Amino acid sequence: MAVVLACGCTKHMSAHVTEPPLLMSAGLVARTSLPLEIVTRDMEYGPVQTRNGAYFVVVSRDRFRFHVVLQHKWDDFADLRTWNAYVVDAHGHRLEVESVTSRVRAVDAFFIKGALYRFRQPLYDGAGTFSVYAHDLVDADESITLVLSRPGFEYRFHWITTDVDPES
Repeated sequence: MAVVLACGCTKHMSAHVTEPPLLMSAGLVARTSLPLEIVTRDMEYGPVQTRNGAYFVVVSRDRFRFHVVLQHKWDDFADLRTWNAYVVDAHGHRLEVESVTSRVRAVDAFFIKGALYRFRQPLYDGAGTFSVYAHDLVDADESITLVLSRPGFEYRFHWITTDVDPES
């Protein structure tokens, strides 16, 4: 019974996309994944949606760089350095993050459909990058999942790569 209760306390959120293979020999656009976004709301911010997103860039055959944005009402929650991060490849191998950069800024107002919304409490906007390294990672990119976790929360950003059928 204790196991069920412990597992039930974690909020899991995920986003996924299927995209054509990324091309190593091409320009930056062809080496950049489609962006994924997990949208949430907080009653303190009214109509404002908080956006948590990620995409990755193939830096080399062996290195991917994930760009992540987290928005939250708590600054430590928006700080990527407070999250445990790892990547799972198509073969189920867990790849530890090599480096993390992060910055957090407070936002106290938003424009939504031309109307200015000011907050009593700032919304924190955290952005940063995670780098991951593995030999010939680009060959195993049929499926890549970035997992961000901290006590009580887990975000999963999942990219599936498939060849596009010209007949469809």
